[in-house]
Amino acid sequence: MVRGPPGLGRSGGDVRRHRGRRLHRDERRRRRALAGPEQVDRWRRELGVRDGAQHVVTGVIADVTGDTATATANVLAWLRRDNVPGGRLWHNGGAYEFELRRVGGRWRISRLVARATWIEGNIGVFAQ
Repeated sequence: MVRGPPGLGRSGGDVRRHRGRRLHRDERRRRRALAGPEQVDRWRRELGVRDGAQHVVTGVIADVTGDTATATANVLAWLRRDNVPGGRLWHNGGAYEFELRRVGGRWRISRLVARATWIEGNIGVFAQ
């Protein structure tokens, strides 16, 4: 089972419903907007070879105006992969910034920016 960011659901089926929407990643060295399908595929590739992953989202603050909203949240992430040189954990902390819209009575993410504040651990956890 692949878990996307908050709001994308907990199963691959839920994640696929968001194809076509633009999701954004804000990385330390570059900023690149990815279309929803491209980002979901990237998460599947990166998380699919892990032995474990957990994202904890806290302190959500939302501002709702009609059928649109913005929200911020703190996030901590741990990724584990056993049997890799250099240690089995990679983790980080930072913030999510969301733009959301209500469609058919359900809230959908229309934009997501992830800002890492700190990163620790073995980047080899991502090795394919």
